[in-house]
Parts: sequence; structure tokens; C-alpha cells
Amino acid sequence: MKKKTSLAVMTLILLIIVGCILAKPVLGMTSEASQLVSDLIPLAVDAEILDIRQNPSKTGLEVDYVSGNNIDTLADFYKGALKDSENLRADKFPSGYMITANHGKLHYMIMLSENAMASNPKYKGLVSVSIILSGLSAEPEKTENPEEIGATWPAAELAGLPQLEGQITQIQREDGVVRVRMLVTGVDVVKEYLEQLRLAGFRFDAEPAFSADDHLEFVAFMDSVILNFTYKSVEKAVFFEYMQ
Repeated sequence: MKKKTSLAVMTLILLIIVGCILAKPVLGMTSEASQLVSDLIPLAVDAEILDIRQNPSKTGLEVDYVSGNNIDTLADFYKGALKDSENLRADKFPSGYMITANHGKLHYMIMLSENAMASNPKYKGLVSVSIILSGLSAEPEKTENPEEIGATWPAAELAGLPQLEGQITQIQREDGVVRVRMLVTGVDVVKEYLEQLRLAGFRFDAEPAFSADDHLEFVAFMDSVILNFTYKSVEKAVFFEYMQ
């Protein structure tokens, strides 16, 4: 009986500790973007915020911070925070986690990385957390009918983004976000495109890395632009979201 009681007490203590480590803080800043973070995005209590950015159309918000918590604990925290959301998905990669979910019209993309700060002496050993929240428009624009196969590269709507060589199969526009699906000739085109993005001034939350089957997912940033990019090698298909 004593062992069972001790186990119950230890379990309770552990739950209390986790609850203290991870919580939704009330931020002291009063700007609109900071208020949205406080209202919509849960952060670790020890979060040291590095950057908060909102795109000009105010439909997207990005928060970058570092935490001393274990990466698996952070992943469990976000999966729990979004458990009532639709299409909740958590993928584990060698470099960390990518967690996505839809909550009403809001779309969450959360990236956790153990080595993104490895080259930064101040934050070395801390977990890097990047959260992108889209769908914030108070009055959503009406979704336009998607353009189908054969559409031309919409350069005017993708300012600063290098053109990817391939065949566009669909373009959608909604709430200031441009979504493009394409077919490319293979992985070499995507590898070359990564270099073009670097030359254009894009930076990456973590160094893009192909999986064993040449699957690739990454998020890149340039000024107020956020690029969410996926390549599926089996289909030789690219899907990306461009937010500004």
C-alpha cells in the first residue's frame, strides 16, 4: 500500500512540475502582435522570445523563441495544447519536430529543433521553437477559383521569390496567402532551388535536409515573407505557401 501511495504522490508531483514548466504566459507587451501571441499561442514559461513578426496584411504571425525544456516535453506540450484542433499532425525528424493543426480558420505550424542554435554561443544547448500562425484575417477574403494546369508563374504575387522550374498544376489565393502546387523533373531541381533561395536572401529556421527517400520540408524567411515548402519525391511534386 505504501508503494502505491508513494507512486501516486510522485505522479502528482511530476504533473505539478510539468504544469509549472509549461504554461501560457501573459506577455507584458501591448503591441497588437504581442497581444495575439498572448491570446492565441501557448509558450513555455522559460521562453526567451527572439522575434515576433506579423505580415503587412495581418493574416500571419511568426514567433521565434528558445527554451531550456526537453524537446520531447515541448512536443508533448504542443500536442496537448492543440488536441482539440482538426488535422493535428506531429512528425519527428532527426533534427526535431514539426507539428501542424487547424483550429477553426487558424492554421498552426510549430517547429522544434535541438541543433538550430548550435552555432550560437549564447543559446547553444537550448531548443529552438518557431511558431507560424496563419488565417488571422478578421474578414476573410473570398477564395478565388483555383487556376489549373498550365498557369504561369505569378511573379507579381510572389515578390522576391525565385521562380521554380516546373509545371504549375494549381494556384490558390486566400487571406493573403498564395498556395502553389507544381510538378518538377526531380530532386536535383529542388536542390538547385535551395541555392537560389539563399542567393535571394532567404534564411531557414533549420538547415533543410532531405530524408532517406528524398522527401523535404522546410520553412524559409525573408523580411516579411514566410515560405512553407514541401517536396514529395515519389510524386515529384512541390507544394508551397507564400505569405507576406
